Amino acid sequence: MTFRTLPLGNILAKSILLPLFHFKLLLTLCAPYIAFSFVAPLFIDDLVSQSYSANMMLYIAISVVLLLLAAVNCHKVFLLSDQQRDSLSPFSLNKSHVKFAYAALVFAIMSGLLSVPFIMISGAALGDGHARAMHEPLEQGNYLFYIMMLPVAYFSSRWAMILPDAAVGEKRGSGWAWALTQHHALSVFFLIGIVPVGLALLTKFMLSFIVSPTLTHLVGSALGLVFSVIELCILSLTYAWLVEADRDKAGKDIADTQQATDTDL
Repeated sequence: MTFRTLPLGNILAKSILLPLFHFKLLLTLCAPYIAFSFVAPLFIDDLVSQSYSANMMLYIAISVVLLLLAAVNCHKVFLLSDQQRDSLSPFSLNKSHVKFAYAALVFAIMSGLLSVPFIMISGAALGDGHARAMHEPLEQGNYLFYIMMLPVAYFSSRWAMILPDAAVGEKRGSGWAWALTQHHALSVFFLIGIVPVGLALLTKFMLSFIVSPTLTHLVGSALGLVFSVIELCILSLTYAWLVEADRDKAGKDIADTQQATDTDL
């Protein structure tokens, strides 16, 4: 059976243009998280020194909730119809947010457990440089860490389909995501696993020209938000294309089965 090819160029181009088209809506829906991401780093150093204080726990809780709301809203903007988008608001909570939180937790646990042996191997390979590589993996000389984590990125990129699926109210697991991506594994790995690393490197390169710490923070936060939205759009469009292709394949299989049955009769 011939399978359709995942349109890499088309998805990448749309992932840049679609956020621009929905810029005002995305800005409105993600405003709480955007404001928090710009303000929080100004006092994060004080919170870090307090470790497990109530203030630190509150900071983490607010970060997680606002990130959850923003991520779900972004996926919905990219995946829902115009009529469905009209009902979205920055602070609306529904079942899809609960499903997304659960899917994100499952995804984080699976990816985290899978990464343990590779982190141990990289620790043995990098020796004293392992801790530095963990905290600054994009610094010169630390690329070995990223290379050794590529297998984790491969698996995680395929499991990641459960995230946009949950954002639109579905509840399908990692097994479904693995089956959905089986004929497009390398393309999905490139879009979801490799492109984000490229964007991180691009951010690092652009910030290297800025001397002022304050300006570095502002530009870095802005670039981080822009590239995060692009990455979410890539994930959403990849998911949408795969689901549509799978649905078309299922319909064709049913039609072929029906035709074969009619022929036998």
